[in-house]
Amino acid sequence: MVQAHPGESSQSIGARVVKARDRQFSRFDDEQILNSGLSPVQVKDHCVVSKEARDWLDTALDKLLPTARGYDRLLKVSRTIADLHGNENIELTDIAEAAQYRSFDRDIFC
Repeated sequence: MVQAHPGESSQSIGARVVKARDRQFSRFDDEQILNSGLSPVQVKDHCVVSKEARDWLDTALDKLLPTARGYDRLLKVSRTIADLHGNENIELTDIAEAAQYRSFDRDIFC
């Protein structure tokens, strides 16, 4: 019989979410703005991407994100993932995780 490994506790996840939200509020000078509410200008200002992630984005951009809106959405989700991981900048792993979530937005069964 296969034993399931215990995952992260709900309490631990909750603590990471609180820290991520606090990071977002302090980033925006306590204006109660979350990453999901960023304007395109704010995305450019606050979604700093590592060089490795930028290189990957430049390569994959045409296939993955044909519109500026899609690009901004990916960066917003990536910024949130980076906040949950405690990263100051968005890393390639954050963007890759966000891109996986984005694939669920597409109609893959047609």
